[in-house]
Amino acid sequence: MADNEQLPPSWLNQLDPRAKIVGCLTLAIGIVAIPNGALGTLALCMVPVSFLVGVARLPLRLVARRYLGLAPVLAMLAGLLLVATLMPNVRWSPHGLPPWVVVVAVTIKAVLALTIMVVLVTRTSFADLIWGLQALRVPRLLLVIVASLFRWAETLTDELARMRRALAARNYQPRWLGDAPALGHLLGSLFLRSYARSERVHRAMLSRGWEGATPAVARTGQAPVFRVRDAVFLTAMACSGLLALLSALAIL
Repeated sequence: MADNEQLPPSWLNQLDPRAKIVGCLTLAIGIVAIPNGALGTLALCMVPVSFLVGVARLPLRLVARRYLGLAPVLAMLAGLLLVATLMPNVRWSPHGLPPWVVVVAVTIKAVLALTIMVVLVTRTSFADLIWGLQALRVPRLLLVIVASLFRWAETLTDELARMRRALAARNYQPRWLGDAPALGHLLGSLFLRSYARSERVHRAMLSRGWEGATPAVARTGQAPVFRVRDAVFLTAMACSGLLALLSALAIL
């Protein structure tokens, strides 16, 4: 979400947050629900997802950076595939599918679902995202927790950037294990500084009349109106996910 201001404009920014949330979640759930044996259908699902990325005008480098979070999952799948190869007599799927089919299917699902979520969070501001979830009747307490965690993460990131600049100004470059205690002290100081700053932010919120509703929940300005383009986007995303799931079930 921090990269939103650096992205080229897209008409996805003008859509109703509720339409984007429901549409993207429906498409992602439809793709994930496809049986593992329908590799052809999963490959066809790349078409609407690629179209979504193209419409969002997301740089490929930005999307590729988000894929780094899948590295542990892909490494685990590769390990399972290796174990399955060494143990051919073990049944790894309830439907008797080869292990490599299951691994490839899970990988495609993870990549496509992550891509859809990247489009959603990069083309929806945090305030609009929280407002859309609130309009969809998500529990208010959960939204307050999510918003507070997001603000604290921003504070932590900002304090980390300040500390790195201070270390670079002092030419501090840890290169061996003997620097581990110093790094431990720095991490402790980072936590304490971010915690103290969060307390100051909380007191400032209380002084401005905060009573359990974070400012991110109360969307500034006029609430968006659900228009025809929002209905078209929502219908297209929902139909894509539903058709993919039904076609996969029909093939199997």
